[in-house]
Amino acid sequence: VPEAVLQAEQGAVADLGLHTPVFGKKCGFDRKTLELIPCIYGDPDQVRAVVWGDSHAGSIAGAVQQVIGAKAGLAVYTHQCATIFDTELKSKGEGNHCKIFNDKVFAQIKEMPRDVVIIVLNRYSANIHGPNESTRTNFGILYPEGATQDSYAQYRERLSASLCMIAEARPV
Repeated sequence: VPEAVLQAEQGAVADLGLHTPVFGKKCGFDRKTLELIPCIYGDPDQVRAVVWGDSHAGSIAGAVQQVIGAKAGLAVYTHQCATIFDTELKSKGEGNHCKIFNDKVFAQIKEMPRDVVIIVLNRYSANIHGPNESTRTNFGILYPEGATQDSYAQYRERLSASLCMIAEARPV
């Protein structure tokens, strides 16, 4: 995470009056080393909720922190990926490492207490319909089995299966 992002994030969260011991430490997913360090807001020993998804998920972190309480811990995992297991984004290809990112997040949350709530948020519509702010046509999901003729059904099935896997481990 670039230092400018850490500083900007610190200022935004500080404006909310939140206790954030994570600042000054790097967090996030490193595409080069494939290291995943959750961004923890509040008490890292008292994580009560997880926010997992793309940048849209990151945008709700402050609101979730206010709901669970400033001293409770919130783990935030964001990367430019859909929270759909075993997939990559067409626009990013395998260099984005979505499969690895999602697998690492899932492994980490399975180690958390069962009462930790998982909130999954993505801009799912852009994965199926493309972004509304550009005319790019290179959007969608890369599936290991390849695309089927009914892309909506394939997407729906893979998303449902992924969310059900997460829900087996804890509340979603």
